[in-house]
Amino acid sequence: GGGTSKELTARLGNGLWPKAMVPYVIESAPKAHLIAEATRIWSEQTAIKFVASEFLGKAPSGVPLDPWPLVFVDGKVCSSHLGYQHRRQTVTVGAGCDLARVLHETGHAIGLFNEHTRPDRDDYIEVLHENIEDGMEFNFAINRAADTARPYDYASIMHCGGFIFSKNGKPTLRAKKPGVSLDYSVKKTISPGDIAAVNALYRGAH
Repeated sequence: GGGTSKELTARLGNGLWPKAMVPYVIESAPKAHLIAEATRIWSEQTAIKFVASEFLGKAPSGVPLDPWPLVFVDGKVCSSHLGYQHRRQTVTVGAGCDLARVLHETGHAIGLFNEHTRPDRDDYIEVLHENIEDGMEFNFAINRAADTARPYDYASIMHCGGFIFSKNGKPTLRAKKPGVSLDYSVKKTISPGDIAAVNALYRGAH
């Protein structure tokens, strides 16, 4: 998702949603059922709560929005900003987005980084740079702000698949642990590690 290139580090607090509440609206996303399911899963299993908002991402005259709602829109890709942006922000839910991808992008909106960008990732995965699409290398850059306090989580909904941004059909990520598959298509929901990561971010939010 779009969070990989952002300088904002939600883990340092400036990109956290106030009171662990995410007001949201569906502006133009045909896959509203997947959005409903993704927001339900995050809300029921973690400290973050998604709440439907009456405002369509635009402040009524003279009324500041705090926080601004997260706006789900249709598009050609699956993407999101990282953490709360303090302004109108969107999650793009394209035709190719399944439930796992909607969970992934809403994870970015909450403030989660891609798992494969952790500073300790080289102990767990191999990045095959020769197979990465030109111009997409930034998606594989190590993020020094990412959390390494919890175990590396291959099962995380935030761990991209082994063929992400491949230019030739060959893997771009390979697990170093024997028997571990990075097949993203088998992921159906968030992992215990994802739940722990969100709860750590929003612990004590009020």
